[in-house]
Amino acid sequence: MTKISFEVSARTARLIGQENFSNAEGAIIELVKNCYDADGKVSLVVFDIKYYGIPEIISSGAYESLHMKHTLITSSYEQNEGEYRLVKAPEGDMLKQLTEIFNSENSIYIVDNGEGMDEKTIVNKWMKIGTDNKLVEFTSKEGRIKTGAKGLGRFALDRLGLISNMITCPIDGKGEAHDWTMNWQQFEEQGRTLSDVQADLEEIKGFDYKTYLKNQFSSESIHQVLNNDDYDFSHGTIIRISNLRDQWDKLSLQKLFKSLESLIPPKELGLFFIYQFDLNQESEFGEVSSNYFNHYEYKVESEYIASKLKVKLKIERKELDIERTMQEFEDVFSIVESNNPYDLETLKKGGFEFEKDVTKILKWRKEDGEEFLKDVGDFKFNFYFTKLSKPGKEDFKSYPYYENDYSLFAKSFEKFGGIKIYRDHFRVRPYGEPGDDWLDLGKRQASSPASAGQRVGDWRVRAKQIAGVIDVSRVFNPNLRDKSDRSSLIENTTFETFKRIIVGIISEFEYDRSRILHPFYLKAKLEREKREKEDLRKKAEAIAKELIEEQNKNKEGEGQENKQSSEDTTSIIERKLSEFSTEQEKEKEEEESEKDVELRLLRSLASLGLIVASFDHELKAISNNLQPRLRYLEKHLASLITKEQIKELADNKNPFKLIEFIRTDHDKLKGWIDYSLSSIKTDKRKRKNLNFGNYFEQFGKNWKFVLKERNVNLVLCGNKNKNNNLRAFEIDMDSIFNNLLTNSLEAFKLRKEKYQREVKIEWSFSDGQVSIFYSDNGIGLSDVFADDPNEIFRPFVTSKRDKRGNEIGTGLGMYLVKNVIEDYNGEVELLSPKTGFAIKFSFDRTIRNQTNGHL
Repeated sequence: MTKISFEVSARTARLIGQENFSNAEGAIIELVKNCYDADGKVSLVVFDIKYYGIPEIISSGAYESLHMKHTLITSSYEQNEGEYRLVKAPEGDMLKQLTEIFNSENSIYIVDNGEGMDEKTIVNKWMKIGTDNKLVEFTSKEGRIKTGAKGLGRFALDRLGLISNMITCPIDGKGEAHDWTMNWQQFEEQGRTLSDVQADLEEIKGFDYKTYLKNQFSSESIHQVLNNDDYDFSHGTIIRISNLRDQWDKLSLQKLFKSLESLIPPKELGLFFIYQFDLNQESEFGEVSSNYFNHYEYKVESEYIASKLKVKLKIERKELDIERTMQEFEDVFSIVESNNPYDLETLKKGGFEFEKDVTKILKWRKEDGEEFLKDVGDFKFNFYFTKLSKPGKEDFKSYPYYENDYSLFAKSFEKFGGIKIYRDHFRVRPYGEPGDDWLDLGKRQASSPASAGQRVGDWRVRAKQIAGVIDVSRVFNPNLRDKSDRSSLIENTTFETFKRIIVGIISEFEYDRSRILHPFYLKAKLEREKREKEDLRKKAEAIAKELIEEQNKNKEGEGQENKQSSEDTTSIIERKLSEFSTEQEKEKEEEESEKDVELRLLRSLASLGLIVASFDHELKAISNNLQPRLRYLEKHLASLITKEQIKELADNKNPFKLIEFIRTDHDKLKGWIDYSLSSIKTDKRKRKNLNFGNYFEQFGKNWKFVLKERNVNLVLCGNKNKNNNLRAFEIDMDSIFNNLLTNSLEAFKLRKEKYQREVKIEWSFSDGQVSIFYSDNGIGLSDVFADDPNEIFRPFVTSKRDKRGNEIGTGLGMYLVKNVIEDYNGEVELLSPKTGFAIKFSFDRTIRNQTNGHL
């Protein structure tokens, strides 16, 4: 038997490496991480951008340099008064080629003062693709947890430019350095295997690293860094990337600077410093400042200890002015029972600490969740809260807020806002990016929009009001793993549990704030009611005065001398007050009635879902037993009597026929049980890439028995192309199509004539849009909606009534349909077919809903 080995083509290895870096910004961040792993105290990212795109005018010197290397320059520029001007705006291939030419003149330098590399390290580690040295030796000589593990980081150089040159001087190299040069185009040469690709390595003796850097960069700002006594530049690594692949302009440089600002968490100040420079715009950048919050109203420091299933919390309150509280709200804490830590004394201290079982925070029984909770591992989570905008005058009257400069608060949160994850002191993207509400805080807030003090525990923080840092580690959180492309963490069971704990910690803060503000809310409410009563009394007194004056005038006209007594005045005032109070209560009842009805109905529907979920096991057992029991019954019956012996019996007396009837009903029951259980499956409540072809195929199966019984033909028109997906929650799509189909089934019953009932669903994809057309040939919209068909989308509006005219529909079906579509930034349009009902709606697959986090 002959044994043969695999060979890896150079191009394949390169593609695997490049998949780790979707953009140039990510590649630079990877190289900065390498500086950290090398125990560098400082990293310099230096741009030498001679051309920001294709220039309209170039100097004669630049022209002479360029046209010698690129003949296209000669035909693209013409001389004009000592300069060279672009002949015409480039298009097509010319645009692409000129862009590449000018990009090739730009360079990027990555500099650090780390441990550097000797020849052995370069050959055995740097040149070994996929090396496991950082996986095995995951701590540096200085004790840092290394950020890399896959051994593919050097492909970041390839992602940035065609040519890479590295000079590295080891910490104990005694003046010896090595010059490494790589042309990444070798990987593209046809037929080459990985072993055919070679880099150039040259030894340099008597090398002075710091002097070399000063000679390389004439920038005064860079020299200030190099001369800083806190930084030792006797060793390290400098990498120059040339023939750049990307066009760098001022906006992209500013974006990178902002990304580097959030790369290191606040607690790491003093451990690792990053600088960004543009040699042609020296005053533009400089030291990259890390996240730091001076302006906030709440600070929460928490630590999760997995082995003990404990959460330690320290809450710092800076929202309320204690002096104002004691002067203007001295009695507020007597309105409700306020014990430690929600009393005035604790408020004066500014904060408190406590420890709580995570199972109590999550309302999760220990025996059910212990394994999952321990798998998460230890981590720390610190976050800050502020209102971002200045409260109104009425709020300042009701609550003793500080007179803060909220513009500073807003700037700080705009720059460093969001809940960010850091692994071993470096950002894990995309968590905490603008608009990335990965914890669904916006959705939580929308489901419970009460103000902070209104009801204890009901308030939910908005995503933009909170900023924080979660600190995890490769060592303590091994189950929180990166995806292969490093775009995010793998969304496994551990990650879901991790998110629950984070949200649970946030909920502890939410409860604290709502509990502290609740007495102030009640006091303000009592004072408001008191003012309203006073206003009503004044109004009643004014009316009583007018009535008395009118009565007295009438008596004077009739020659009567006796005028209205003071007791009669009091009587009129009390009568009017009673009338006003009754009217006021009636208005409040009418205003709250619709909300109460909707809330009760939604609670009822939620309860039904919970009941189904709680009997999940029992219902599955019933479903599984329906068919086998009938088979056993039929088998035992056949052993006693044959079908032929009783074929003359009427169907309602023939046991074999009766079994067939029961089997039909069992099929319907099994179908509904299976559908009910599938509707509450956990994966339906998770966002995923939903393929409409597969979805509608399953949709038809779920409704098969009902459609067959009602003699309804379901027509599905579309395809299952794997690219035709929508990032969505399946349960949201169920809300749309279950409601539409339910309405269609009712509409078929109302159309009395004999006809083939049909429901048609068509879907198509074009230009990033998902378009769906739904129609049926039922009775169509009721005439009551003739003036305004869109009225069917209003809550509690229904045309379904019994024979006595009582409403039998909830009026929420189409309301929910439109709400779900709008949650996905979709558009909906009612159509006017000759027969039946039709609706068209579309989703934009590229737009994320800022409030609910949908795609």
